[in-house]
Amino acid sequence: AAACKTRLESGSKFYKNIDCENYFKRPYHYRYNAARAGLSAWLFHSNEYENFALSDSMIAIYPHTQPDMAPYSFGFDQNTTEGAVFGYDSAWAQIAGAWNTPDIGFNTYTGLGTDSVNADLAYELVRSAVDRHTDWYNSGYNDSVSKPKDQAYSPFVASSYEMSASNGFTSCGTTVQCPPDGLKRWMFIFRIKAANWYTPDRIAKGEPINFDTMWFDETSFGDSGLANSEKAWDRLGTAQEEELDSILYLINVDDDGGGTEGDEEGH
Repeated sequence: AAACKTRLESGSKFYKNIDCENYFKRPYHYRYNAARAGLSAWLFHSNEYENFALSDSMIAIYPHTQPDMAPYSFGFDQNTTEGAVFGYDSAWAQIAGAWNTPDIGFNTYTGLGTDSVNADLAYELVRSAVDRHTDWYNSGYNDSVSKPKDQAYSPFVASSYEMSASNGFTSCGTTVQCPPDGLKRWMFIFRIKAANWYTPDRIAKGEPINFDTMWFDETSFGDSGLANSEKAWDRLGTAQEEELDSILYLINVDDDGGGTEGDEEGH
């Protein structure tokens, strides 16, 4: 959106008038499909790119203007788009209609939902994606328009399942951009159906994945310390509207746990 506003006048070679018009007509359509396009790189890249599984290895996403049509290319240096590759596993690329399914072809690719499940492959792919999400400091992004970012990208959104873990994300800092005034901000409360909670046990049972609806248990999938401490579930794109239960407005709560001046009870 910022690029459309500021770059068109300078004759950007990347964003055209039609791209901006399409985005502003259907912003959530494009944002969600952009998340799918990036997640596809994380999941279905060619086996030769083993560094996807290493959260301390830079993986950069290079977007295009039609994420609802095809996945993104990727590379390993966020500062340049030279060397970008569209290196997807042929076994996934040959799955008919994969791009237009809720699992993006993942179930066919791994055999989930069939009698010939490659449970190890399914687990490793989800585990690597979860680890890269929670430890995203080497996940870059470069659209050739804005300044390259070296720790900005994830196709997932996360929600901690323990209030104490969520509490750490309500203060101003890395994840919440606001004035450093010592106050909390917002907390979103979700009600998620048990059927949409996906764990390694469900892979062991061969249960298929639906990226449109499912939340992935970061604690049981992830190997990193952050995956254990954040106590979160990860979901592609954003939560469903019907999952949003309430929003807590915490501006009168300070970071030390007490209230604002004059509020003796600290509520």
